[in-house]
Amino acid sequence: MKLNLTNKVVLVTGSTYGIGYYIAKSYLEEGSKVIITSSKTRNILKAKKNLKKYINSKMVFFEKVDFKKYKQILNLKKKLNNNNINIDILINNLGTGKGSNKDFPTKKDLLSSLDINFISAYETTRLFINDLVKNNGNIVFVSSIASLEILPAPIEYSISKTAINTFSKILSNKYGSEVRVNTVIPGNILVDKNNWWKKLEKNKKETMSYIKKNVPQNKFGSSDDIANLVKFISSEKAKFINGASIVIDGGQTKRL
Repeated sequence: MKLNLTNKVVLVTGSTYGIGYYIAKSYLEEGSKVIITSSKTRNILKAKKNLKKYINSKMVFFEKVDFKKYKQILNLKKKLNNNNINIDILINNLGTGKGSNKDFPTKKDLLSSLDINFISAYETTRLFINDLVKNNGNIVFVSSIASLEILPAPIEYSISKTAINTFSKILSNKYGSEVRVNTVIPGNILVDKNNWWKKLEKNKKETMSYIKKNVPQNKFGSSDDIANLVKFISSEKAKFINGASIVIDGGQTKRL
């Protein structure tokens, strides 16, 4: 299926590792122009090494940005606009599943999770919405099934991802005639060095027992599963999909 994403300008937050990296790489494979971001220089250097062939073709741009800091997002926008780069697709991927694991997280823990998982996406969207309106663009938020059901995840993480779902739905209603807005809600995705990878390293038997007990397909999802879905719903093939929250979890969630 041809998605006609050639030369579309795509900004992916938190895209030098994990799911974000594979989303960015997937767009590059479609011929899109992708802005890859990280707050860490070492992660950018590693991504540059892995994506060398796209650098040579001038399809990929690397920007050091801490999306928890409003001024850095604003500087990124100014830099892109000054170079006549207006984004067509915004993928709000940045996030962390880390948390305190307390019944009542401290205010500091709660705000820290909200800052990374929600406010960074909120501020990025707020700053780039006019560019997206101009281009009849797309926004895709990456959430989590922890936003839908009670799962063994940090409370602050579940709360911040639930905020993402709500924000996405509101935006889709307000901007639906100009910008399509959708949410991808992953389940248990295995990516190199992520939390599931570490749990497998620590106790493979116990970890796989949890997966087989809770996921009807008896396996982890892959980063490519998420990247393919994100890419599809931001393409013209999904032109009537707006305000959707699409769960991709192997059948784990049980809500109707």
